[in-house]
Amino acid sequence: MKKIALYLAGLLLTASCIYPFEPETPPVDRCLVFEGNLVIGESSTMSVRLLQPLSGSIVTATDTWNINGEARVECTDGTVINGVPRLRGSNEVAFIFNLTNASAKEAYRVWFTDDETKKVYRSNWMKVEKAPLIERIDFVPDDKNVKVRLTLTGPTDDTRYFCWTYTEDWEIHSDFLPLYLYRYGVDPYNIRGQAYEEIQGEYDKYYCWNRASSKELFVADTRDLNSRTLPARQIAEFGRTTPRCQELYCISVTAYGISADRYAYIHHMNEVSNIQGDLFSPNPSAMRGNLRCEQDSTELVLGYVGVCQTTMTRAFFEGTRYYTGRVDYSVRFFPNLSEPLEAESNEKGYDYFYRLDNRPLYLVADENGDEKMQWAPRRCVDCTVHGTKNKPSYWPNSHK
Repeated sequence: MKKIALYLAGLLLTASCIYPFEPETPPVDRCLVFEGNLVIGESSTMSVRLLQPLSGSIVTATDTWNINGEARVECTDGTVINGVPRLRGSNEVAFIFNLTNASAKEAYRVWFTDDETKKVYRSNWMKVEKAPLIERIDFVPDDKNVKVRLTLTGPTDDTRYFCWTYTEDWEIHSDFLPLYLYRYGVDPYNIRGQAYEEIQGEYDKYYCWNRASSKELFVADTRDLNSRTLPARQIAEFGRTTPRCQELYCISVTAYGISADRYAYIHHMNEVSNIQGDLFSPNPSAMRGNLRCEQDSTELVLGYVGVCQTTMTRAFFEGTRYYTGRVDYSVRFFPNLSEPLEAESNEKGYDYFYRLDNRPLYLVADENGDEKMQWAPRRCVDCTVHGTKNKPSYWPNSHK
């Protein structure tokens, strides 16, 4: 009998994870996974994914497995918001809901009609979970690392379950700041003195930026605490020798309150995603989602759709004060034009070194006192090898 690879459901909540076991599941031919955050006051997305059956342990490739349909959000005041579909492949569709004018005082539920089976799926009425207050984001350096800690407070005693994600941006710079550019193919031996061009103004490949996002939904609760505050929870960490600490670092945290049921679901899926799989590993199918099939309440439906308000705060860390990475100055060199050229290359002179991904730096006196151009590998001169020129619009400095 066919089985569904339920562990694929974890992909909707976390980074790519594969469980080294096949859970015991009811024999089914089709399983839908719903996932999304309906954020009051914003445009929000709900995805619907169709899990395919396995043949042994290999996903069966077939053109007959596809998903599409209609989705809507219903409000207790009678408002109906239809989702705009955006296909993400043959087995996944996303619906965009415009909740800009939605009221946080109402309750909401989600409907989905499967075009293939004509079945209808819906959630129960859900109240809007209020956003917690992000009290502070602290950076705590030690001898080797910088820890990032988050403090949250629920707005009322009813807000005891929290969820958050984050985005990191960090600025880097190249190891060396060159004063010259090489004009490839113009004057390979610099006989006419035209091989190099002095850089005018700022060198545009000295500063770059990188970005990364959290790989899972983080959850915590204050049920066992005497207050509504979740104090100093560590959410990230990076080494003092790493690029995150080289120049300026920023973390943008988005937090929201969640229901007890959704907390339990996310916590369960995170456990499944992080374990290695043994006799005591939790089964991904042990917890169903919050949508049910109207025609068959016993049908296995996975995933969770919540309704909430969110809050976002960002904090900056001046990494230059704590950076302990070292520059390898030994990589600099004076090109030796007597070195043998590549057997299949017709290029001569400095073009050869340029082609090997090296770049000029500046004029330096060699061991004989003669002024020569010093070179270095491009990875040490051009920051776009390690980052991009996509500077965040909110970045507080004037670096380009």
